Amino acid sequence: MNRPSVNETDMNLAQHGSAEAFEQIVRSHQRCVRAFVARHVPDLHTADEVSQEVFLAAHRNLAQFSGRGSISAWLMGIARNQVLTWHRKRRSRSVNSLDEMLDTAAVQGVLDDAFDDEAESRRIDALKSCLQSLDESSRDMIVQFYYQSETADGIGARLGKPPGTIRMALLRIRRKLRMCIDGKLTDTGRLP
Repeated sequence: MNRPSVNETDMNLAQHGSAEAFEQIVRSHQRCVRAFVARHVPDLHTADEVSQEVFLAAHRNLAQFSGRGSISAWLMGIARNQVLTWHRKRRSRSVNSLDEMLDTAAVQGVLDDAFDDEAESRRIDALKSCLQSLDESSRDMIVQFYYQSETADGIGARLGKPPGTIRMALLRIRRKLRMCIDGKLTDTGRLP
């Protein structure tokens, strides 16, 4: 007998009014949604705002989820629409023709970016593996900066190093992670 996945169970409960089940859906999918959104907006603050709009829209439209596709795919469709809405609003306020051209290119990028659950899952697995391969101090710096939202100034003060040194170290670590991820995805012959 096929048992429904935790996500399907959570979705069913959320559709019937369970706030806890919807919170679990958000926790399970927020990183993936935020990563998708962040690829299409100019900064992390905007990515956070648009990601919140994605989950608000998802909550308002729980009844629209039919179960024919995955919850991830449904959320990515909402994310895509929210990013496009954000770009349309920005374009309507834009007065600079260069901004308009960049915005048009960004919208086209969103339209061209078909979300691929499997490819995204491979990227996330590669990232997790690459993070584990970092030395402890590099991994701690990444966690503090990206997951605990600590500033380079704060990290530098705690480590007794100038903020510029911390920023350069983060740049080197990101490059190392990018090379590691690319290598893992290429080695498996599945570069998305």
